[in-house]
Amino acid sequence: MVAIKIESNKTKDNANGYNGSIGTFINEGTIKAKGQGIGLTNATITNFTNSGTISAAGQGAVSLAHATITSFENKGLIENTSSNGNLNNGTVHAAIYLHEAGNTTIKSFDNQGTIKGGNYVCFL
Repeated sequence: MVAIKIESNKTKDNANGYNGSIGTFINEGTIKAKGQGIGLTNATITNFTNSGTISAAGQGAVSLAHATITSFENKGLIENTSSNGNLNNGTVHAAIYLHEAGNTTIKSFDNQGTIKGGNYVCFL
């Protein structure tokens, strides 16, 4: 269950797949999910701006796997309301969750808002 899913299925074996790339993503409202709020998989966002609320009760309010965000700016609220999750079985529940940390990048991060989590705020 993901409120917004951005992904790419382009590979060397699937050159005709779709490209999960966004120039500018702006949230000024509310994104709320029982699972992930925003999930990026094999995707790129140049400018990510949140001045609203991104809230999730599952694995991550903002969950990145093999993804790149060039500029991440938060002036709103990013929260994970779950106190569940277990590092031993891979079900980490965090406000910002970077899967595959070596293959996931946030080049510039500016937080002037609030980031909070039941178990973890940011998990790398």
